[in-house]
Amino acid sequence: MGSLLDELFSAIQHGNVSQVVELRKKGININQIGKAGFTPLGAAVQNEKVSVIKALLSMKSESRSKNLGYYVYKYDVNENNPASSSSGSSSNIHQAEDEIVLTPDGMESLEWDKELLEEGAAEKNEEPEQEDSWASLYRWYASVLERTGHVLPQEPVLENIDVNATDVYCRTALHYAAELGNEEIISELLNAGCKANVGDSSDVKPLMLASARGHIGATALLLARGAHPEAKGPDKSSALHAACARGFTDVAEVLLKGGARIDAMDSSDRTPLYLAVSRGYEITVQMLIRRGARINLEEIHGYNALCEAVWQKKPRLVRILLEAGAKITHSHRLLHHCVLLRQLEIVSLLLQAGALANLRDDSGDTPLLLAVRTGQVEMVNLLLNNGALVNCSNSVTGHSVLHEAVSHDFATFLRLLECLLAHGVNLDSEALTTGDSALCRALLLGRSQAAAALVRRGANTNLRVPIAGDTIEWAFRKTGRPSLIRTLVLAGWHTRISVSTVRNCPDAALGSWLKDVSTNPLSLCEIARLNIRRILGRRVYHAVDHFCLPKMLKRYLKMQDICDSDQEDDSW
Repeated sequence: MGSLLDELFSAIQHGNVSQVVELRKKGININQIGKAGFTPLGAAVQNEKVSVIKALLSMKSESRSKNLGYYVYKYDVNENNPASSSSGSSSNIHQAEDEIVLTPDGMESLEWDKELLEEGAAEKNEEPEQEDSWASLYRWYASVLERTGHVLPQEPVLENIDVNATDVYCRTALHYAAELGNEEIISELLNAGCKANVGDSSDVKPLMLASARGHIGATALLLARGAHPEAKGPDKSSALHAACARGFTDVAEVLLKGGARIDAMDSSDRTPLYLAVSRGYEITVQMLIRRGARINLEEIHGYNALCEAVWQKKPRLVRILLEAGAKITHSHRLLHHCVLLRQLEIVSLLLQAGALANLRDDSGDTPLLLAVRTGQVEMVNLLLNNGALVNCSNSVTGHSVLHEAVSHDFATFLRLLECLLAHGVNLDSEALTTGDSALCRALLLGRSQAAAALVRRGANTNLRVPIAGDTIEWAFRKTGRPSLIRTLVLAGWHTRISVSTVRNCPDAALGSWLKDVSTNPLSLCEIARLNIRRILGRRVYHAVDHFCLPKMLKRYLKMQDICDSDQEDDSW
């Protein structure tokens, strides 16, 4: 039978209808599962052999039983009556012989009940009567058949095709037809009695398979023939979930017209709209919104479709959802997330929709702090222009935006510094530790150019730094830049220069200059510059640029003349 089964599946694969019929006549079970795990009908559907499918569906059951080799006499029970005449007995026997018939179909396996007579006699409290000759003969045949019936040749019973038979994957032929989207085969199977709402091993229905593959016609046909539009899969997802998650807008519309619920939720409380947004299908999202989908429904973790659009970096979807009435839940901190993802357009949309620009996250950071930390100058400008507080520091560490800015390369730092100065940043803001200003942080990190830029723009050089000790010696040890030491001194560093500092200075020229400054007053030009800068404060660069002064004098007031090389010049 195994070889016949292989021949059957080979014939199905090649569409050989005549061979399939011949194998059927040989008694093969057409509902038997093959080596690949499929039923013959399922294999025919997968190969889309319509002629073979029709032939299989037309096969009806045939019973070919025959007589097992014994006869039964038909007689009147009155023949056993002792009062009957002896002359009539002979005629009755001849009549019985003329009326010999075969055992009726289905009666071949009947057995004689040996206890029947004893039970009847016991009820009447009398001995069983002597058996008649015909009963004795019948009992003898029954005894013979009981011992030898299993060796009598029997022709196979050809079973009918089971259209709802499942394979090893618990799928019927309709599952494969729906997955292929073959409407002709689907119609044939449904007309033959195939059930439309049977799930496979994962409880996936044919309608879900048709919807997930984008077969509009197959979906409509299944709905018209009784498929449930809201049938749930293993994760409680519906056919509408499957269609929307793959962007099959036309299929989704067919399902909605067929009665599918637009806000159905899966096991994670996700709606079809949520899935469409997560996959970025704008047309599907617009269709669902147009048909009345609820935008602000939250999934099991409390996030809505807007959160998903932000996480997927889809500005167009964010705009669509906001225009449709999506609400911003501040606890989701979408603005922080967009800043980290460098999504300038989405940040702009969220700010226009009312997102809080100064909201802190669990680490104490505002969106502006994150933007400065990641070096996004355009993002910093956008946030500052939409209400972000430039002097809002981290609530845990006390770091200001300048503390974060000094860690970048010099070019990025200069751009950030100019942007922050334009919005009034405090150059001398300290962190939780006393004296831990942006200038101190720049010196600690060895950022000599950043430190010089801060000093030139008005940073206080006389803040007490407990960890520094002798500031000049410490600054030189960290940076090794003589120009930075000159800038610090000429910008107003008034602490007396110790003899040890001058003696330990590795640069002889710088040591000589420090000795001269410590023993002699500054020149008149240097004193005038110092006083002008103190008056202008942190506006010194902006104010000097608007003065009608020669370029050389402007550079002098900005202290840009104190440079060891062109690379240290921070002029624009």
